[in-house]
This record gives sequence, C-alpha cells and structure tokens, in this order.
Amino acid sequence: MAKTRTHADFRTGGVVSVWLGTIGIEDDLDDYLADEFADDFGFEIIPEDGPEFDVANPARPVAALLDGFSCFEDFIEEAVEAAKIQGWEKANCALVFYNFAYEEDSANGDAPLSFIGTFPFALDEGDEDEE
Repeated sequence: MAKTRTHADFRTGGVVSVWLGTIGIEDDLDDYLADEFADDFGFEIIPEDGPEFDVANPARPVAALLDGFSCFEDFIEEAVEAAKIQGWEKANCALVFYNFAYEEDSANGDAPLSFIGTFPFALDEGDEDEE
C-alpha cells in the first residue's frame, strides 16, 4: 500500500502526469478512482481538481487514446514514447492530471493503472491564476 499524501503535495504548474490502464468500462474506472486509486497511488483525488480521462473498449493505440485531451499536442509525443518504453502500445484508459507532478515511488505496482510519467505542457493564462 502506498503512503497517503495529499493532492496538494503534487501540485506543480506547467506539467501533466499521465496514467494508462486496462479498465475498459467507464463505470468501472469511476468505481476504481473512488474506491482504490488512493491506496494504489498514495493520494486522494480532489473531485474539483480530478483527472481528465478517456476509456476505450477495445483497447486503442496510446496516441489515439491521448489525442483530444486538453493540451495533448504539448505532451503526446513524449507520453507515447514513455509508454512504449514501458511496454504500452495500446491501452483501455488514460488519465491525465494537469499541473501535477506525481512521484513514481508512491505507486503500487499491481494497480490496474500504470503511471507513465510527468511531461511539460503550455499553461494558459487562466491556468496560472489557479495555482
């Protein structure tokens, strides 16, 4: 079980943290995020600051899954390369936390989601005011 930290512990402007997984049904992903994610990754999700996500069944190539996320053009190439290095060609779901620098050592390696990495993205002027 990962140590519990707060969402605020990971707040960092101008970066996005990306997860991929095998959960292919949105209701199942919602249940996992509400019930098990905090134990697996060491922090509670703050609903108003939660992740953007996409779910696909059957699995899609990582690039296709990330295409369409907010600011995806800024991080998609690096995220796809990091995913490929970790063995992800396709996935059923992707989660993206903006202005969030997750620390990999907090993760449970047996979770149905895998932390892929933290990547830079361009802040909009409105985003800077939210920090």
